[in-house]
Amino acid sequence: MKKMLCLVALLCLTAFPALAQQTADALVQAYVPANAQLPSQEKDDGLMEYDYWLADSREFLEILADPATGQVIRAEYELRNDEGGTSVTISEADAQAQVLALYPEASIACSKIDTDDRRYHYEIVFTTAEYTGVAEVNAATGAVMKRELYYAAALGAGELTFQAAQEKVLANWPDSTSVFLAPELDDGRTVYEGEVLVNGGATRITFELDASSQDFRDYRETAVSTAATSMPTAEPTSAARSGAGTVLPEATSAPASTGSNGLNAGGTSTLEGGLIGTARAMEIAQQEIGGGEITSIKLEREHGKQLYEVEAFYNGYEYELEIDAETGEIIKWERERED
Repeated sequence: MKKMLCLVALLCLTAFPALAQQTADALVQAYVPANAQLPSQEKDDGLMEYDYWLADSREFLEILADPATGQVIRAEYELRNDEGGTSVTISEADAQAQVLALYPEASIACSKIDTDDRRYHYEIVFTTAEYTGVAEVNAATGAVMKRELYYAAALGAGELTFQAAQEKVLANWPDSTSVFLAPELDDGRTVYEGEVLVNGGATRITFELDASSQDFRDYRETAVSTAATSMPTAEPTSAARSGAGTVLPEATSAPASTGSNGLNAGGTSTLEGGLIGTARAMEIAQQEIGGGEITSIKLEREHGKQLYEVEAFYNGYEYELEIDAETGEIIKWERERED
């Protein structure tokens, strides 16, 4: 009798994962075009990944599903052999219109122009009642190169929705002049990658916002300079359709507040002991080298100490300095003649 009970228990344990996968297999079919070809599927960290080829649109489609919850987490479409334009030909409004042609029920949340290996594309975040989407549009041709759809139903209890993440960012930097925010997956967990411009647009702060812990992390400050070669500035957009309620507004009159990442709205810090802030660090660097132009400034942590890493150009030389973020002491100083 005991052997029989053990055998029944073993059969149940081995059957449940198979049933869960069968449920996921059936669920995914509702998200896949009828003529899609399934070259491969695999299970990784408890999630099922299905890879399809869509011959009609010449796109690869990857669907990520959780068999345990019976939810599709993300659907990702990628156009074959399109890495972006070598120049910027279409406008941001044109790029948004391309996305809305595919998703007429959507509202544009924010967008920016981006570059990768000198290939340009617009990154456009849009929302519907069902999902938050991130699209990449070729800046020269207007082709929608990539689409990622993050389904709201897959978020766990207590996790930040996209709209809640927007509100948290604006509360943390109420005087920001520009905000860009987009979801992505990090080891199966939802995070929101973003950037804001503060100090009247003079400072860019990039960060991640964890949907589960609701904490800011991996933040970095960079001085915005016309001489810098960093990512093109993200610009806020109005909705391409009337009545869109998920557009990130500019906050112009809210009082300054301190965010959970230790940075206040002006880009300076109010962490324990207080940091000198980017403006003072730039002033110290320019005083040290005798003037010049700051091309980059980043707040980093090394060996438990917070430092401003400053790059500058003056009188034919490139300078790199490390400045103690709490005391203003110059820790490291290097100079090299520009080639």
